[in-house]
Amino acid sequence: MGYGGAIARAERLAQQDGLEEAARRRLRAELEEHAARAADWLEFERLFREAGELDEQYREIEERAAREGVPRSLLSEWPAWRDRNLRFAEDARWALGDDRLDEYRRLRPGMLDVIEDGLRQARGREAIPSVEEGRIAEMVGAELARLRDPGAEHVFTEPWWGREPLLAGDRIGLRLSEGMPEREAVVRRPGWTGGCVPGDELELEWVGTPTGRDPGKRVEIVSALDLAGSGAHRAEWGDERVRETERARQFPAPPAGFPFPSGKDIAVGDRLWRTEVAGPDPAAPERPRATRPSVVRIEMEAVSITAGETAAEDRCRLRERWRSDGEPCREIELAFDEIAAFAGWRAFWDSDDERWSEANAQKIELERSRAVLLQPGLHQAIRHP
Repeated sequence: MGYGGAIARAERLAQQDGLEEAARRRLRAELEEHAARAADWLEFERLFREAGELDEQYREIEERAAREGVPRSLLSEWPAWRDRNLRFAEDARWALGDDRLDEYRRLRPGMLDVIEDGLRQARGREAIPSVEEGRIAEMVGAELARLRDPGAEHVFTEPWWGREPLLAGDRIGLRLSEGMPEREAVVRRPGWTGGCVPGDELELEWVGTPTGRDPGKRVEIVSALDLAGSGAHRAEWGDERVRETERARQFPAPPAGFPFPSGKDIAVGDRLWRTEVAGPDPAAPERPRATRPSVVRIEMEAVSITAGETAAEDRCRLRERWRSDGEPCREIELAFDEIAAFAGWRAFWDSDDERWSEANAQKIELERSRAVLLQPGLHQAIRHP
C-alpha cells in the first residue's frame, strides 16, 4: 500500500461513524501533524531550488556587469533579482527557525545545508547597492562634469515636454523666444518637480554667453511652462542607467506613511512630505560644483488656509516640522495654484471620515470668507485702501 496509501486509509477511517471519539481525535491529530510536516518539506524543497536558481542568476549578473564595466545594481535585471533575493531571505529565516529543524537535518542534511548557505549569501548580497554607492557617485560626478563642459560632444534626445523631471546637472538645448538662436544651459536647480508641473520654476546656467543676453547674467529662472514651450530637449547621459539612478535619488519615492499625491487637495492638519534639490554654490570651484547635489527631505504641516478672490488665490501656510539637513524649520505661504508643484505627498489621517469632515468644513468657511471678501464695498476697500 505504501505511505501515501496508509495516509489515505487513515483519512477515510477518521470519517467513519463507528470510530470511538477518543480514537478519532488521536487519528485527526496524527493527520494534522502529517500535513504540517508535509507542508514543511514542500517549503524546504522550494527553498532548496530557489537557493540554486538565485545563485545562478547572480553569477550571470556578475558576468554581465564585468563585461559592461558597470556596477551590478545598475543592470536592468537587478531590481527583480534583488526583490526575489529579499523574499528568499525572509522565507529561509522563517523556515530555518522551525523547532523540528534538527529532525529534518537528520533526514535531509544536504538540503538544509544548501538553504543555510543560500541565506548567508542572500544576507551578504543585500548590501551590494550600499557597497556600490561610492562608485555610482563617482560615475554621476564624472557625467555632470562632462555635461557642464562647453567643449564636450553631446547628443540631444527628443523634445522635453515636462512628462519626466529634469535633474540638477542635466544639459538642455532651448529657444526661449521666436527668432532667437537655440542655446544650451545646465540645470542648476530643478525646482520642486523637475518641471513636471506648470507652476514650477527651474534655475538654469547658460553654457557660454547667449546671443542678445547680458554676458554677466549666467543664471536665469525659467518657468516650467515657458521651458516646455521652448522646444527644450535634453542631452543624453553617457549611460542613461546612471541618470535613472540619480533621478531616483533626486526625486525619491515618498515614505510609506505619505502615500497620496497632495496636488491641491490640502486641508488644515495635513502632514506633507517633499524633497528639495540644492544647487551648486556659485562661489565653489568648478570641480566641487560637478559633484552630486544634495537632496533635502522635508516634513511639513498645513497650519492655515485663507480665502482669496478665487479658489486659485486661496493661500495656505505650511510649517516645516523636520528637515534632513538639520537646518531651522521655516513657515511658507503659497497660493493654491502653486501648491501642486510644492507640497509633494500627503500622509494618512487616523480617520478618513474625520479628514473629510474637516476638509468639508474648511471649504464651507472659505466660501463664506470669499463671499464677504467680494462684497462690493469691502472688495473696493481692500483693492483701493
